[in-house]
Amino acid sequence: MCTASPPAVTTYRELRASGFSRSKITEGLADGSLISPRRGVYERVGVCADIKTAAAHGGWVACVTAAQHLGLWVAEHGDGLHVGLRPHGRAYSHPDCSCVVHWSDPDDAERGAFGVPSVRVVLRQILRCQGLEAFFVALESALRRRTLSKTDLEWVRRSTNADAREAIAFARSDADSGLESLLRWRL
Repeated sequence: MCTASPPAVTTYRELRASGFSRSKITEGLADGSLISPRRGVYERVGVCADIKTAAAHGGWVACVTAAQHLGLWVAEHGDGLHVGLRPHGRAYSHPDCSCVVHWSDPDDAERGAFGVPSVRVVLRQILRCQGLEAFFVALESALRRRTLSKTDLEWVRRSTNADAREAIAFARSDADSGLESLLRWRL
């Protein structure tokens, strides 16, 4: 797991808004503290491989990949890196691509251009992509870690289906592992 804050990958506009002058950006490129993989996109040195690959694809980590970065328990999923893209975004080809694309919803604008989505958005992505069981495991993890506020939980409740609302009602905040959550769910 790696962290994405301060932003490891950012846009020119975000850099400028955060106080970087044009000369400071040029200086960062010259001294190697910034790398520009393509026009208008900048990476800080030492960016984590998942975030770098997601940015190379044109987006940000999403779904189970983002959940892992947020420290949530996730069920084995076996597929590639999960990448979020803007509704009308463009996917870029890159070597060894096995990315699973998630097209973002309009209400998924809580992060910067390449930031990790919020826990509530990640939970909804897991439900849609991985199913109810994986959603439940990640939900109990978020409750255990106290990374989901009451407001966020209500948003998830409103933004999901009836089965997910039943899972939310069944979920507890005292599970000690994803296996415990999975066992309770299956029993």
